Amino acid sequence: ALERWRHASSGLRELFAGVPSTQRALSAALERQLDLGEPEIGLRFSASEQHAEQVVGLAQAWAFVHKHPNLAAALDRPCVVTGLSKQHPLSTLTPLQLLTRLHNLDPQQALEQSWNAHWDGRAPGTPLSRRERASQLYRIHLEATAHVALAQRTLSAEQLRPLWLLMDDTSASPQPVRAERVDLLLSNDTRVTLPDAWVISVGDSQNGAQLLYLPKQAVALQAFAKRADLQAWLGRQGLVPKGLPASDLRFEYSPRALPLTQGMTDLLSHWQQARLAALRGATPNRPGLAEHGAQVLDQARQLDRQLSVGGVFAVPPTSFNSPSEATDDEPLWFGALHADIPWPVRKAAVARQQAALEHWSQHASAEQRQTLDQRFQTLESAEADADAAAYKLLYRERALDLVTLNREFTALHGAHKKALLAEADLQHTLKQLSDDEHQTLKHILQLPGESEPAREGASATTEEITEKTTGNPCVASLSLSLIEQANSTRTALNGPWIITETAALHDPESPHSLLLIWPGAGGGVQRFANRRALEREVFKRHAQDAELVVQLTPISGDPLHHALHEMTFEFDEQLASLRQRYSEPAQATQLAEQLETLRQRFRAALQVPVSGARQLALAHLQEQRRSATLADNLPDWLRNLSLGTRSTLKQLIEHYIGAMQRSHALLEIALPPREPFTRQHLHERLRKDFSLKGEFDIQLDLPDSVATEKHTVPAPGAPGTPVKLVLVPSKTRSKIALLELAQQNLDNTPSMSLEPMQLRLGFLRVEATASSEAERQTLVRGITKAYLNRVLPELDLAKAYETLIRQAFMGSSDDPPFVNQHRRECLLEPWGLMLRLQGEYARLQQHISADEQRIFDAAIDGQSAEASSV
Repeated sequence: ALERWRHASSGLRELFAGVPSTQRALSAALERQLDLGEPEIGLRFSASEQHAEQVVGLAQAWAFVHKHPNLAAALDRPCVVTGLSKQHPLSTLTPLQLLTRLHNLDPQQALEQSWNAHWDGRAPGTPLSRRERASQLYRIHLEATAHVALAQRTLSAEQLRPLWLLMDDTSASPQPVRAERVDLLLSNDTRVTLPDAWVISVGDSQNGAQLLYLPKQAVALQAFAKRADLQAWLGRQGLVPKGLPASDLRFEYSPRALPLTQGMTDLLSHWQQARLAALRGATPNRPGLAEHGAQVLDQARQLDRQLSVGGVFAVPPTSFNSPSEATDDEPLWFGALHADIPWPVRKAAVARQQAALEHWSQHASAEQRQTLDQRFQTLESAEADADAAAYKLLYRERALDLVTLNREFTALHGAHKKALLAEADLQHTLKQLSDDEHQTLKHILQLPGESEPAREGASATTEEITEKTTGNPCVASLSLSLIEQANSTRTALNGPWIITETAALHDPESPHSLLLIWPGAGGGVQRFANRRALEREVFKRHAQDAELVVQLTPISGDPLHHALHEMTFEFDEQLASLRQRYSEPAQATQLAEQLETLRQRFRAALQVPVSGARQLALAHLQEQRRSATLADNLPDWLRNLSLGTRSTLKQLIEHYIGAMQRSHALLEIALPPREPFTRQHLHERLRKDFSLKGEFDIQLDLPDSVATEKHTVPAPGAPGTPVKLVLVPSKTRSKIALLELAQQNLDNTPSMSLEPMQLRLGFLRVEATASSEAERQTLVRGITKAYLNRVLPELDLAKAYETLIRQAFMGSSDDPPFVNQHRRECLLEPWGLMLRLQGEYARLQQHISADEQRIFDAAIDGQSAEASSV
């Protein structure tokens, strides 16, 4: 949220910084309307005994005469027109005639045109106008500040609910949530507007809760119990401009139009009117152009500076600490790095793993490094194997398919065992497990009966484990009991299990350590000093808590088998419940959606857990090693660069990487891979033609070849031996996905009927899998040679994808101009930066001179004015 806040603030600052200043806008308008090519045109007033020589630019003179129509009084001193060539049509005009020409032009119109041209132009790096981009950033800023306030706990979800209700609301009808703007009325009847602010309230406007959004403030979003508190706070913020009375403030509220991005529209209108007011208010009652012309735009310059330098939104804080989350004692939940885990906790988790890896790396030999890398590879391999087995197990067509169930369960069990052994070795290597804990875990995982059926397996007993380890270790599952008065609800946690001493099962105060093994994404192996530590850090239960009880139940068999069995059994139960609940044919779509949600949830629960913090720390360590290796092998020309040159080169490389990422992101959206594109369009047509609701897959079983043979035809009395051509398929057959055939397309013209693919389709067998047997039968019966010869040429997906490629790179006439311009910018920018990098490399290696590099850089932007002047 902080990054999005920072991104929105900097983006708006860049947009406002690019607004042409008042003087620049007036000068550009004069150049267009009077065909002026020289920017230094103006009036030069000669020096006298009382006055020094003065030169007033033409833009300043234009602003001055717009305010002071008495032109003769303005020329209170002799002057001449300077800066015009003798060939220019205006060179024959006297100063008074030139001022008359200027007086007939409208500077306010020129200023408005410049403002609108800027905001209606395309925002760099986007397919939006600057006006649309500003509204987009305004919304991002509003959302980000709300999320930051929620993360810092300065605002609650209940206090933010009115904001979320209004976020996407564009209706004009009265709403239960009131959205207003607030203006400050001073004692001298001056009005101070806050165009970008919102006051959001529910219920009584005076005594109900108030939410204030004021983006100029460091704390942009605040809540107040009532309106009087809000007004008291506003009165202390110094919102009244200097020189105006700040006492006896009054507040005026008025309804605001939705959506909330209307705040940016009002802000732009406010700044536009302020610029016009600054132009109109130039040097009142000061008719002398020579003396006061140079200061005529001072007020406008001050406003332009405020707009371009100060920005419109406050800079976000660099970081924040949540009072209850930024402590070092926070549990590092298996090293997970999910976004819902507080940032300080994730940072501490990565730092701890990085410190462990660096400490080990300082004393490790090459052989030990290789062993560690192999263990990481084992984890990755086990992760892939477990995911494949879980997918096949959860997506099996029949719940009672025991062959698939046992086969995939055995594969899943083997992958988890392999991963746990590698995890134990890794944690032991990094001194995160003791020797005894390491050996105990390894002995528990030495299963004697891996080939036993998945529903009946058993493994080493506690006695066998005790013989191979020190102490009296045991394994147990976990359950939670919630006690409310006379009732007690017990919930077993399917999946996690622990290893500890037998005494810890019955005595919560036991000092023995515990190993918690939690399968699934976000899980892992974690050591806890004692049972109380586990209850406190995992379940947030304290010793005085009498309502929540953590119970440990001994497991007599293989704990890993037990955990996976319980999870798959729970999945089968929920699967059967869903199919019973949505048993009607009309509920097929709902059933498919619910089944997919269930499968995805259990697929994540059956994953091999991997420590995200350790993986990231390892990536950082490997990156440091690669950087050190590269630094040791730099060529001389790169090693001896000055700091300034090195900084410039680094900046250019960073820009190139960013441009490549933007270009790649654009192509991922505009040009998806061919297979997903083909699948989407083909499946849409099949769903439409056969009224399909669930998922499906189609394979075409075809002969490898088809031959023509002459067969005799019985024809008594006919001259000679009559024969006919018969198509004979080969005995060998192969399968091709319908998707692959659709990518190749079919030519259904009569002259192509003897082509090999057309002949092979004459002996077509369709193999289909679908979410229901009825849909599978529909596909098998409906997909024929005639159907394929009709539908595939109509789709012509090969040509459609070719058109998509052309549009991705060349643009489309159907797209708005800004979209095509943005596409061209994104695609060309990395190439231009790459060429600049190559030119810089060539100059640094003295392959080309600085002048030659300048020519090369100009040629890269061949359409620019600079290139044409080289």
